Amino acid sequence: MKKVLSKQRSVAFIICRSPLVIDKRGSWGNSPENFQEAPNGAFLKMKDATEVSHLVQPNADFSAPVGWVPGSAPGLFDKAPIWIDEKIHQAGETIEVDGLDGFMEYIITEPSVTVYNEQDGQPNLKDGWVQKMTDLEKNYIV
Repeated sequence: MKKVLSKQRSVAFIICRSPLVIDKRGSWGNSPENFQEAPNGAFLKMKDATEVSHLVQPNADFSAPVGWVPGSAPGLFDKAPIWIDEKIHQAGETIEVDGLDGFMEYIITEPSVTVYNEQDGQPNLKDGWVQKMTDLEKNYIV
């Protein structure tokens, strides 16, 4: 695995302290498994000023989303380093990941990799997801 630094700085999130579920089948693949679950609430990553991208589980004290650190102002966060499994998944593959949001089944439509948030300087194998290579190259220093 390879550790990479993020380019993502001052990213907007809002907090939802109520339980919620987000249906991600439209963007992650039409699998009945692709629902993000947040039984204790979550941070909602904003795609823009009015649209939610996805949810991120909160850290233990709700001071930041898991894998993020407080940024330059309230509600803004910087992405912490991640770890990349260097095996590249190809279009047509189905990748199963059991992570903090529940079980996900990613239907790969373009080259992608499995990535993990960092915990105590190591990859947290219980906190992974699949990232398209185009998004990885846009958001991380690889």
